[in-house]
Amino acid sequence: MSDDPVRRIWRMPPNLDADRLIQFLLKEVSVAARGWKNGDPQDEVAFMNRLTELLKKRRRQCDVGKTSPMKAKSSTYVLHRKGPRQTDQYGADLAVTLDVGESWRKTAIFQLKKCQNYEVCLNADDLKGAKEDPRIAERSFVLAIDEERLGVRLQKIEVLQKKFAESKTKTQIFDANRWIYLHDWLSRWLRCELSPRSLMNDGAGVESLLEAFRKTPIDVDESYPFEPADVGHLETIPAKVWFQSNISEIS
Repeated sequence: MSDDPVRRIWRMPPNLDADRLIQFLLKEVSVAARGWKNGDPQDEVAFMNRLTELLKKRRRQCDVGKTSPMKAKSSTYVLHRKGPRQTDQYGADLAVTLDVGESWRKTAIFQLKKCQNYEVCLNADDLKGAKEDPRIAERSFVLAIDEERLGVRLQKIEVLQKKFAESKTKTQIFDANRWIYLHDWLSRWLRCELSPRSLMNDGAGVESLLEAFRKTPIDVDESYPFEPADVGHLETIPAKVWFQSNISEIS
């Protein structure tokens, strides 16, 4: 295989055991979904709260390393508006950034939708926030969770926007069971088949865009190492909550 540097940056981290990481994430999503179903209210924000609560817990036994132990340290941040012409409208619910070591970073942005029988009703206006910036657009997904069966399916917002453009309707009902299953999405996302990786410490990257909206961290008093990006062109806040997880070698 060629060792071209452009190809090399898309590879998965050498010591990350993707199977272990995916198994852990599938378990946590399942636990969060069951708790969400048993509680009230059963809306998208409630599901997000349960999910982020579980994912940011510190676990001594969570080792996702391949040839040597690796652990995760996670934080959540509330995003908000800044500036005189800003509003409180959000383009999505949850942004997730995964760092592995000091050389591998990816971010995904999710709009959460509950559904019944895997039928998801979307309005074209629900997806317009992803169009505001290409860094957001290429990393944005709708995550649908079925209220009864608790199955999770995902689809790129760019794909859904094309469906709206073709039909020329404002509202559509989608069969989410034709979307990407969560385990498949995780595997393909880690391999960068569904969205690109980010450059580390990139002042023009999507992470710097999110950083410009970051409030004081909820659980860990630490800063994210990016210079704020220009956000004057955005009409919405990229997401309500920013979840960050750093997986590093255990010393």
